[in-house]
Amino acid sequence: FYGVERKELSRWSWSGGEAVLRLRHPGLDGTPHSLRLSFLLHSTTPRTLTIRYGEFVIWRGQVAARRTPVVIPLLTLTGPQAELVFTSDRPGEILADGSDPRPLAFALYDLVLTRAN
Repeated sequence: FYGVERKELSRWSWSGGEAVLRLRHPGLDGTPHSLRLSFLLHSTTPRTLTIRYGEFVIWRGQVAARRTPVVIPLLTLTGPQAELVFTSDRPGEILADGSDPRPLAFALYDLVLTRAN
């Protein structure tokens, strides 16, 4: 992911095509922790995004200009950190109006982590 951007109450980060979200567990007790993740995905052009946790696909769907809500109801962290790998079926593109020099594939908005019930 590129750096975090902010406007009012929203926070987001763009990716050029593949990105890794690292979740770190602050405790050192080794106890597995179950989390619920929710966020929005956005793209300037329609594409299919896939999210993997290790070898497992935990989400796949179409993303376009309208922000797509994503909920991962249960993700169990068994170690001090976990990596979620986001991939796009299309590479990032430079915006036609030239307003951003980065190749943009998708953005992750307003990530919320809570304990899973």
